[in-house]
Amino acid sequence: MKNISRHNQTNETQNSKKRVGMRGIIPLKFLVIIWIVVLVAMIVTFLVVELGSGDRIDAYTGRSLQLIALITSFAAFVVQSVFTFAILNYNSIMRQTMEENRQIADDVNERSEEFRELQFASSNYTVIDFVDYMTLYAESSRYTKKLKKDLDFTHYMKNENIELDEIKENFDEFAFTSVRIPIKIIDGKTISKVKFSRVKFTEDEKENIFLPCGGICDSLILFNEKDHRSEIVINLITRKDDRFFNQDVTSPFLKVKMKTVMQSLLGVAVTGEHELYFSNEKKNKDHHKYEINSTHFEVSEMPKLVIKGMGKL
Repeated sequence: MKNISRHNQTNETQNSKKRVGMRGIIPLKFLVIIWIVVLVAMIVTFLVVELGSGDRIDAYTGRSLQLIALITSFAAFVVQSVFTFAILNYNSIMRQTMEENRQIADDVNERSEEFRELQFASSNYTVIDFVDYMTLYAESSRYTKKLKKDLDFTHYMKNENIELDEIKENFDEFAFTSVRIPIKIIDGKTISKVKFSRVKFTEDEKENIFLPCGGICDSLILFNEKDHRSEIVINLITRKDDRFFNQDVTSPFLKVKMKTVMQSLLGVAVTGEHELYFSNEKKNKDHHKYEINSTHFEVSEMPKLVIKGMGKL
């Protein structure tokens, strides 16, 4: 789209140059017409005065003086009109030239800004990978009580068949499950945020798709002091009769597909899709663990600066 815009600007500049040329030609045509009209009017006036005069004494001298006055007046008019036209045409060309220079300068500045942002983004992005295992457990009642009071769903994703208004009106009819996965940075700078726009859990014959309660789900990034590594936590909302997470029975998840946005500490975001494949699951007293056998990541959007002004540091 930006290339098309620049192409349109170039065409507009060429058209403006044509208009400048037309501005120089059209007033000159009018000026020549005015000269002819004035000359004809002066000649007609001279003839009327000459033919209407009955005094023939010293006719040659009087006629000569009148012709001289006529030529002098017309010459003065021509000189004055040419000078006025030159000033008008010069001002018009200069005004158009200044406008073109301003457009060129704006285009150069825009391209320079885009290049600086691209250069900054290409060296300050971050890409993460999910490692070891995925843990599912029922969210603490302490947090669900707080959620019921505040109704802040920033860190929550709901099943695609659930409306947000249903949760607000019938809060106690829904189950809240937390998902915790360790992460590691495989390329780039320090991670600042990990956001999710879609998460799909795949079983043998069933799929559970979760969408953000708002525009996008902002996960929690926690540092595990025991393992000395960072983990992301997202919270899922399902109906209680859905049995997505049952402490007594593990769900045989085969894989999880997640659309993620990874933002570095310097405000550069990379959008992509992670796929996690599981080999086996373990049921503990209050949580289930799924060992990650392999992962796959595909970039859908190249690094871009999402916090303006960071590239000017």
